Amino acid sequence: MSNEEQLRDNIETFTNFEPLSDKEREILNEVVKAMQKLPTIQCTSCKYCCDGCPVNISIPDVISALNTLRMYGEDARPRFYYGNLVERSGRAGECIACGQCESVCPQHLPIIETMKEASEIFDKE
Repeated sequence: MSNEEQLRDNIETFTNFEPLSDKEREILNEVVKAMQKLPTIQCTSCKYCCDGCPVNISIPDVISALNTLRMYGEDARPRFYYGNLVERSGRAGECIACGQCESVCPQHLPIIETMKEASEIFDKE
């Protein structure tokens, strides 16, 4: 909140608060199960991995492109996104496997392997 109007709006939102019904919880649980089945990399985009990358790879953005490809298949969007991304940061194929990123990743993701996979997909073009 950054002003009194937002504060009042937030207070109003919870004035007549009602918890989720059993049916609503059931629906949310179904959504969670469906999302957990998706073959995505569970990166939270915290960017801790980026600070010490010696080749300036925007790792969370590379992972985002890879996740989009995994979810939607052969689609122009992730390739276009990656192409624009590497105009201002390192390519996945430039990863030198130093391990700095993996040592600070709170999700303990296999970033080096992920960069290899992304490079095989996106850097071929």
